[in-house]
Amino acid sequence: MKTERMIGSERVSRMVRRMREVHAFSLPIIFLVIFLVVTSFSSAWSLEPRLSDSVRVMTRNLYLGADIFRIVPALADPDPLAIPEAVAEIYSIMQYTDFVQRAEAVADEIQRYRPDLIGLQEVTTIRRQAPGDFVQGFTAPNAEETVWDYLDILTRALAARNLDYRVAAVVTNADVELPMLTGFDSAGAPTFDDVRLTDHDVILVRGDVDVANPFVYNYTSKIRVPVDDSLWIEFVRGFVAVDATVRGQTYRFVNTHLEVGGVPGDIFSRIQADQMQELLSILAAEDKTVILAGDFNSFPGSDPGSDVPYTQAVDAGYLDTWILRERKAKGYTCCFNETLDDPLARLYERIDHIFVLPRGKDVKKVRAKVVGNRIFNMTDEGLWPSDHAGVIVGIRFFRE
Repeated sequence: MKTERMIGSERVSRMVRRMREVHAFSLPIIFLVIFLVVTSFSSAWSLEPRLSDSVRVMTRNLYLGADIFRIVPALADPDPLAIPEAVAEIYSIMQYTDFVQRAEAVADEIQRYRPDLIGLQEVTTIRRQAPGDFVQGFTAPNAEETVWDYLDILTRALAARNLDYRVAAVVTNADVELPMLTGFDSAGAPTFDDVRLTDHDVILVRGDVDVANPFVYNYTSKIRVPVDDSLWIEFVRGFVAVDATVRGQTYRFVNTHLEVGGVPGDIFSRIQADQMQELLSILAAEDKTVILAGDFNSFPGSDPGSDVPYTQAVDAGYLDTWILRERKAKGYTCCFNETLDDPLARLYERIDHIFVLPRGKDVKKVRAKVVGNRIFNMTDEGLWPSDHAGVIVGIRFFRE
C-alpha cells in the first residue's frame, strides 16, 4: 500500500516539475493569479455581511476510507476466510486513506467558509478487539478499543484552528462487527481480531447558532444481507434534524445519507426511494423553512414523476439550491477513486445536495460552491479530502 501512495505522490510531483520546466518564467505569475482568484472568492464569502435573512450551509461526506461494499461478495463466498480477508483489506485501505490527515483538509474548508450549519455523513467510528470472539459465536458488536473516531478527529482539527463549532445532534446508523484475518499461528491456524464499524450522520453548528428540538431517526427500509443461516448484517441509514436559529431566523435543518442507488427496480433503488419517502413524510409536518442537506446518492435528470429521491424532493416542493445560483456549473460531487490518491481523478455526477423548502419565505439569492475538488485541496501526502466533494451554499431570503 505504501508503494501505491508513493506512486500517487510522485504523480503530483511530476506534474509540478513538468509545469516548472515548461513554464519556468510564467509559473510565478500563474500561481499568483490562482492565489488571487481563490483568496478573493474565499474572502468574498468570508467577508460578506451576514444579514438577518441569510444562512450559510455546508454538506460534507467524510468518506469512511474504503468501499464498504467489498464485503458483499465475501458474504456469499463459501470460503470461511472470505469475510475475514475482505475485512482485512477494507481495514488496510482505511489505514492508507488516513482520515487524520484528511480531516485537516476538511477543517481548512470549514475555516475558509465559516458555514453556520454543517451536515456531515459517513462520520465513522472504528473499534477493534484483539483477539476477536466473533468466530467463537459472540456476533453482537462488542469491540471497545477505539482506533479512529472521525467526529473527535475533526472537532479537534477545528479546535486547533480556534473555530467555534459544536455537535448539535448525532444519529447512529449501521453498527456492524466482523472478524478480520490477522495472520496464522505456528500451527498454521488462522488468527482473528474483530473490527467494529459504527456509522453516524452529524450536525455541527457554529458557536453563535442556537439549536433546539433535535430529532434522530433510522429508516425502516434498509439493506439486509446474510452472513449465515442465523445471522444478518443490516446497513442502517437515517437522518438527523434540529431547529437552528441563525441571526434571529429559525430554520429546520436536516441532514441525511440515503442508500446507494442501483438499476431502476432493483433492491437498492427501491430501498433508496422508500427512505426518501419516509423522510419527506416526516418533514411534511414541519411549519418552518426546511433546509435539507446530505448525500442523497441521487442525481438530477430523472423522468418527472419517478420515485428517485431527487425527483421526490422536487415534486414535494423543495428547491435545489445549486440550480438557483447565478452562475451555472455542473456542480459534480462524486466520486474520486477509492484510495483517493489519483490527482487526475475527476468527479462525474451531482449527488450531494442542499434543498430548501421556503414555507412562507421567498429565496432572493443563492451562492453555491463545490469544495475539495481541486488539486491544491489534496493533502501534503497526495490524498483527496474525501471521495466526495463538499457543497457550500449561502441562501438569502427576502425580508419578511
